[in-house]
Amino acid sequence: MTMLSRHKLLELNDAWNPVIECCGIILRDFTLVPLQNHSSTPELNFIMKWEDYEPYRDQIIATWHTHPHESANLSVADYLMFKSNPEWRHFIVARDIIWAYSTRNSRVFLDKTYSIPRAPEGSLS
Repeated sequence: MTMLSRHKLLELNDAWNPVIECCGIILRDFTLVPLQNHSSTPELNFIMKWEDYEPYRDQIIATWHTHPHESANLSVADYLMFKSNPEWRHFIVARDIIWAYSTRNSRVFLDKTYSIPRAPEGSLS
C-alpha cells in the first residue's frame, strides 16, 4: 500500500484548485507528476489520456485528482477508473482533506483519510 509522507501530502494538497479538477500520477520515487485534464468540463470532472501517462507506465504507483467543490466523495466515474486500475492507489484531493482508495477483489475501498488544514486566505503561514 502506498503511504505518502507528510511533505508529499502537503505537496499533493497544494494541487487543489477551487475552480477545476486537476489530475496526475505518483511515481515509485514519490514524484508527483501533474497531467493535463482533457475534459471539456474540467470544473466537473477529469480525463487523463493514455499518451500522457504511458511514458511513466512502469513507474506509476498511484493516481491523484482534485475535487474543486470541497468534497472528496467518490463519483461513479472515479469508481470506474479506480476499478479499471487495481494495481494503483488513488487519491482524491478536496479542500483540507485527501482520501486514499485502493481496489481489491474488484471492489473499491476507502483506505485512509488525511486532514490537511489550509492556512486562511491572506495569512503568512
